[in-house]
Amino acid sequence: SIPVQVRNSSVKQLLYTRIVSRGQPEQGDNSSLNNNVNLQVRYLDNQKKEINITNLEQGTEFMAEVTVTHTGVFSDDYLQMAINQVFPAGWEIRNTRMEGSLLPANASVPDYEDVRDDRIYTFFDLPYRKSKTFYMLLHAAYIGNYVLPSVTTEAMYNGDVFARKGGFRVSVTPRKPKA
Repeated sequence: SIPVQVRNSSVKQLLYTRIVSRGQPEQGDNSSLNNNVNLQVRYLDNQKKEINITNLEQGTEFMAEVTVTHTGVFSDDYLQMAINQVFPAGWEIRNTRMEGSLLPANASVPDYEDVRDDRIYTFFDLPYRKSKTFYMLLHAAYIGNYVLPSVTTEAMYNGDVFARKGGFRVSVTPRKPKA
């Protein structure tokens, strides 16, 4: 925590302050939280069966399924939502726009998706009490031990709407020889 001091040098105007603290959780902080929106992250094989990603064999093709659900008490739609998903250095993101890969039929279509080398930013609107599910195709490429950072979602212009799924350690192991 950092001490903060505010001083009002005007004798004519009343000053109101608000401190908002945000940032990436410390490495090793695997806590999750939901505030007016629920975030669910699952990892699936190509048959859409849930898999354990803590120890993947090199060459494994899989996908992240991210579901965001509007759980707020107000009947407003959440506009300009964003998902920030950073992946471990040992995983490669398969860019579906570049390679024409087919996503599952129930995949939601984002308003915009920014695919980088190590992360995907997904932007969308979320109607009242509805869910949207997005998929990211991945490949376990490089042998080693890595950190999967937290996945976050938030309404970009409403600080009361956010959720986080905690990260954890993962590894990519050498491929076992076929008998």
